[in-house]
Amino acid sequence: DKHLYSGSGELWWGGPGSPRPPEFESAVRVWDKKDWSCVTVLKGHTDNVNSIAVDNKYVYSISDDATLRIFSKIDWTETLCLKLDVMRIDAMTTDENSIYIGCSDGSVRQFSKANLAT
Repeated sequence: DKHLYSGSGELWWGGPGSPRPPEFESAVRVWDKKDWSCVTVLKGHTDNVNSIAVDNKYVYSISDDATLRIFSKIDWTETLCLKLDVMRIDAMTTDENSIYIGCSDGSVRQFSKANLAT
């Protein structure tokens, strides 16, 4: 992948108690590895982005807003927003076929990438 992905301003935020610009709080930034320029900002989350995963076609992000958002790597558009009936989503990992999400209620949910494809 020729890009690096960051969420919730990890590259800029000074830590607890530091002022955090709102545009970093709920976005995924896509960086070009050649010159470290920001290629695009993937918006839509309304709270901190907790985890990002990528594959050949999509960028997957989860947030404290209890959503999984999927963005196309072709044109950076959002292809799906899935709202889960939990307080918060804490962790995510993917493999070739599935997305696994760890939720604040202690549950782990599995979603088939094929079923989420639009």
